[in-house]
Amino acid sequence: MKVCVVGAGAIGGYMAVRIAAAGHEVSVVARGPHLAAIKSQGMRLIEGDQETIARNLIATDSIGELGPQDLVLMALKAHQIEPIVDSLSSVIGPETVMVTLQNGIPWWYFQKFSGPYAGRPVRSVDPDGALFEKINPDCLIGCIAYPAATLAEPGVIRHVEGNRFPVGELDGSESARVRTVSVLFEGAGFKSRILTDIRSEIWLKLWGNLTFNPISALTHSTLEDICRFPLTRE
Repeated sequence: MKVCVVGAGAIGGYMAVRIAAAGHEVSVVARGPHLAAIKSQGMRLIEGDQETIARNLIATDSIGELGPQDLVLMALKAHQIEPIVDSLSSVIGPETVMVTLQNGIPWWYFQKFSGPYAGRPVRSVDPDGALFEKINPDCLIGCIAYPAATLAEPGVIRHVEGNRFPVGELDGSESARVRTVSVLFEGAGFKSRILTDIRSEIWLKLWGNLTFNPISALTHSTLEDICRFPLTRE
């Protein structure tokens, strides 16, 4: 499959290298020294004592240079998407699937949603409604990124822990295309179960961030340390 990773930072880069190693045609959108390093020497993924280098990535800082893709992984942070939203048409064809990887409540939360707020933009992450209006929800599949990774230096991703990327259709259906995405992720070495209620899993991750992250920031401890130490565990 042709896979484009928009935002090849820590998580996006981790996914790009793994998916490329599984035999797919992968393009990445990056910038600055990171882009230069990828172009000159490929992208290197460090996982413990194992290194994988993806040398055949198509790398660019202009998404408009890329043609339609089978799969687009939207790995930018939420506030970084609006500046490039008008360029997304270059990679999205009639059958393209876009998988969203942002933390927190996504702009599409109330799209394909039944309830009193159905069809309502989430202004806290999409203040002008640009993503709501310009990204067709029919092409979207939600995903929660659980792994921890860092951009160690330009062109080098260091994986810390975790490999879960559960996915789900916005309407909760178990479609052929969500199964295809799950199989592709599994083939790249990730765990990717299909969810029939993607929004509940989004809240699960968000509540984890809200409760653990402040303690981690104050103590400089990992989540494992926090869970094992009796006082913070309590």
